[in-house]
Amino acid sequence: MASMLISGLIPLLQQPGSMLKMEKECQKLLNFFTDTLPKLADAQLRAEAEPNVRTWLDEFNAAVYEADDMVDDFRYAKLQAEAEADGCRNQNGDRVRAGLFLLSCFKTSRINQSGALQGIENRIGSIVKIIDDLDERMRAFNFQPGQEINITSLERPQQLNFSSPTEIVGRDNEIRGIKNLDLKIFGKKFIPRFMIRTMAISIVGPQGIGKSALARFVCNIDDIKSHFNCVVWVDVGSEFNIGKITKSIIDQVIGKDCCISEGDTDLLGLRLSQEVCHGRYLLVLDDVQTVPEELIWKFKKLVLTDEWGIVLIVTSSFQEVGQMFGVGRKNKFVLEPLMNNDGWNLFCTKAFWDDANETCPEILKEMGKKIVDTCGGSPLALNMMGGLMRFKKQPEEWQRVINQLENYTVDGVATVEKIIKVCYDNLCSQVKQCFAFCSLFPEGHYMDKEVLIKLWMANGLLLPSDGSRSIPPEENGSIVFNELASRHFFEDVKLVHGNYSYENKHGYHSRVTCKLLDLIRKQAVIAAREFALQNPYLLSISGDSQVDIPILLETNPAMRTLLSPSDPFIRNVNCSAVPRANSLRGLHLHSALFQRDLLVLKYMRHLRYLDLSGSRIKILPESTSLLYFLQTLNLSKCLLLYQLPENMKYMRSLRHLYIHKCPQLKKMPAHFRQLSNLQTLTTYIVGEENTGTGIDQIKGLHLGGLLELYNLHKVKTVTIAKEADLVSKTNLDRLTLNWGTESLVMSKNNNDLGVLEALQPHTQLKVLKVQQYGSREFATWLANPVAMGFINFVELHLIGCSQCETLPALWKLPSLRVLCLKHMPSLTCISRTDKKDSSEQFFPSLKRLVLVGLKKLERWNEEVLHTKIGGETEEEEEGGETEEEEEGGETEEEEEGGGGAMCSNLETTFEEVTIFTVLDQLEITSCPNLKTMPRVPQLKHITASIENYRLLWSVTNVITQEESLVEEANIAKASSADNEPFPALEEEGEKRLVWNKLRILRMDSTNSFFMPTTLRHSLLGVSEFYGCSSLQQVPECGLELNVLELDECPQVESISGIKRLDMLYLSCISWTSLPSWLPEIKELGTLWVSECPMVKELPGGEWLSSLKKLKISECPDLEKFCKEGPYSSTISQIGKSTDN
Repeated sequence: MASMLISGLIPLLQQPGSMLKMEKECQKLLNFFTDTLPKLADAQLRAEAEPNVRTWLDEFNAAVYEADDMVDDFRYAKLQAEAEADGCRNQNGDRVRAGLFLLSCFKTSRINQSGALQGIENRIGSIVKIIDDLDERMRAFNFQPGQEINITSLERPQQLNFSSPTEIVGRDNEIRGIKNLDLKIFGKKFIPRFMIRTMAISIVGPQGIGKSALARFVCNIDDIKSHFNCVVWVDVGSEFNIGKITKSIIDQVIGKDCCISEGDTDLLGLRLSQEVCHGRYLLVLDDVQTVPEELIWKFKKLVLTDEWGIVLIVTSSFQEVGQMFGVGRKNKFVLEPLMNNDGWNLFCTKAFWDDANETCPEILKEMGKKIVDTCGGSPLALNMMGGLMRFKKQPEEWQRVINQLENYTVDGVATVEKIIKVCYDNLCSQVKQCFAFCSLFPEGHYMDKEVLIKLWMANGLLLPSDGSRSIPPEENGSIVFNELASRHFFEDVKLVHGNYSYENKHGYHSRVTCKLLDLIRKQAVIAAREFALQNPYLLSISGDSQVDIPILLETNPAMRTLLSPSDPFIRNVNCSAVPRANSLRGLHLHSALFQRDLLVLKYMRHLRYLDLSGSRIKILPESTSLLYFLQTLNLSKCLLLYQLPENMKYMRSLRHLYIHKCPQLKKMPAHFRQLSNLQTLTTYIVGEENTGTGIDQIKGLHLGGLLELYNLHKVKTVTIAKEADLVSKTNLDRLTLNWGTESLVMSKNNNDLGVLEALQPHTQLKVLKVQQYGSREFATWLANPVAMGFINFVELHLIGCSQCETLPALWKLPSLRVLCLKHMPSLTCISRTDKKDSSEQFFPSLKRLVLVGLKKLERWNEEVLHTKIGGETEEEEEGGETEEEEEGGETEEEEEGGGGAMCSNLETTFEEVTIFTVLDQLEITSCPNLKTMPRVPQLKHITASIENYRLLWSVTNVITQEESLVEEANIAKASSADNEPFPALEEEGEKRLVWNKLRILRMDSTNSFFMPTTLRHSLLGVSEFYGCSSLQQVPECGLELNVLELDECPQVESISGIKRLDMLYLSCISWTSLPSWLPEIKELGTLWVSECPMVKELPGGEWLSSLKKLKISECPDLEKFCKEGPYSSTISQIGKSTDN
């Protein structure tokens, strides 16, 4: 790290009179640093074997840190003086005095300028004395200058490839063997219960042999993946934490955080049984190390029950691990080193741009085969060496690497650890230090690329080696990240859904994450020691206990980064009295709960990175505006935050400000345009004109990523709207345009169309969200997006556009995967097409469709006829309705009971036309006039409100197509719906209903439901009923029902002869006793009784002896009964937990 700090210090020290006319001392520092920089590589190399050099290097690093802090303090005081001259005031309205802060920086008690100067001189003098001693000792060591390795090449690719590999070299036999296990018998989604059982497979071999790569490849094979509802991947590592593993499984199955603590294994087990029994899952436990047998037994009992039919793949370096999981001989795959030909092929794919056999010089082929032999058939070693040699074109460069390898070979082969060491040694100093920084993250932790780069920036690791500012640090960081990824220092580099995007699996994936393999992380830990990037300089903390930041900084004044990466939240943080002398550059306290809501930041003057996202702060202190070096401020998801510092305009180093999902924040500080370095501003709340908070404040800002603009109703004219200049902000990929509440929209002069026209973004935008837009029409750039070049939309959200009657031509968008239409009461149809467009595919990529609160929506598609009438061309509404009927619409006559012939014709059309060819998820809520549904052959998940007969028929048509793939249905009655029962489907629907693949059925506030015969014979696993206050009988749900949930269903008198359940959940605040039918369930795995405060006892009977697990939550009398009642001895034998 010292080399990067020196690179930043040298240009500062070169400025004439930069340190208050103390040129002599500054020149001495400059000469020493300039002379030492090229010799550091030799010093670091010798420090591994020479303790005296290690001592010198540690003292040198400490001196560099101190010099960096000193220069930082002086630069800070200069910025403070500029702010004072500009009229900066504190939260009390007093002018901020730079001189006073100078005194606090340099720890002098004399309140005058001469005292401050004396403090500075003393501090520099102290550093110079240390430097003199270090210089004298360095000469005795006689370090030799080395040649710095360059980081970049013009040939180097700037983009990473996130696609899964289509093949894996040298593992054909293992892949064939796993395929031959016939996983469809064990993992198939829909099989009779008696056939279900758990299957375990192990992949064994030494580190670096490719176990994880093989498992990942197998999980992506369509013939294997298609048998499972979900593939769950858990990185286990050295600690076999059952709670952590179980929570990870649940989170991946449900697609979000289950919000259960890792320590609550009872609740995790219940939630697991609730979720996992829905289907069949392929579970991978990666890198399992030696585990006590009792932990394996507990895990198998909790997770690997035969009733769930999980297929388990375990990767481990220890063969006995697979045996403990019950892996049979045929299911164990021991990986051997790759054969020479396979090793050479793998190396070539990484080392050569083109076909090595045709384009590679013969001399490089010979050298390459030597390198392959040295790797000993290890895929990790071959990948890393290939990544290293890819950018070395000259034979002498290859020979230099071969010479390095020979220093570590035994019988011509080097260990994987030594191969990693050689690859690390061939990184440039900057990349080495950025890699070493990654050791701060815990084992198996997935690092976010953006966060990682910003932390590198905060610690001064991304300055160009010449100290220039020609390359933005973010771009430099991306180059470093890609360098490490392309050389395989980072593992499992992948795109994931943005944590501030719209949460669904089909949405725009904006984040890049990666992790370190255990072997590589060990090298990072060694490198951190080399560059002084470990405690006390960097510290990773856990949320298990109180975090007292003042004490941490008092005892570790040189600490530069404090990070909390592993816990979802930190419960108890004291940040009320931060010591004045500290070196903190990065502070990450995600979801922190601060004691007494005190957050004192004014003495953290060196801070570059501050993440308080998800915390409960209400006001960001005005002292935050004194953090003149702050580059990144993350306040996202601070649900109580309502005020930002008024003087934020002075934070001119600020580059990234995250304030999205802060619903209480209603206004912005003035004059944001002065933050000229700002590149990320996730939310901007438009204020009144001439207040310094108008939309013109973002004009000159080169923003990227997400931008949410709120209060657009305050933009009075098109001219002002153009000041935003969104079209020039080409780095934006997500944009929200929000006009405000509907009442504001309706009360103002409606210039929304002109404003929207003026707010045209660039054509590469991926996500657009338009809210509370008040015009009937859309701007030209959105009305026909394909014609205007907007072909890259992945997500489009139109919400609260109350006057809109028709939509733009969205159906043509080739990349649109998510369409969300909410609260648009005037909308009548989803699309309007022309006869001449009939050859174009309708929504070719749409995966998720959400329709909520569209009260007038009647049609999916309205086809317009262009007919000559009286010499004019017009789009006849009548003609449109005729064609619409052919597409599945209905006329008013039919609604009243007429037009039977047309109905028949309509049904025929429905069967013949396929519209949403790839739609996977559909939500329809509060759309009372929508009476038909196009065909959706790939639909798997549906959520709908059943408001009347016709909408229900549309929904059942979706669910009941032959070869239906629907696995999950969530059906609710809207509050405004009438109380009519579900239609009698026996007459028409019974012949057509094919619900054979439905796994989950949820009913919300629906009091009667006819269960078709075909569904009764399906393999429905879960039925949930919530708020069905008049429901008297649980429908007959089929023989394979695993989980039944009854929540606030007080009238249920019968469960239709259900005799066996894995789990039964009962909750009803009005019950005075549990249902009388409970003892009828002869085989019950888990009973969970929650929020039944008036229930005093459990019914007796034989059923209690078969119960495996009992959980009681918020039922005090029932808990007492279980401990002291007549069945207490029987209940005591049941695994139970209570939570009051």
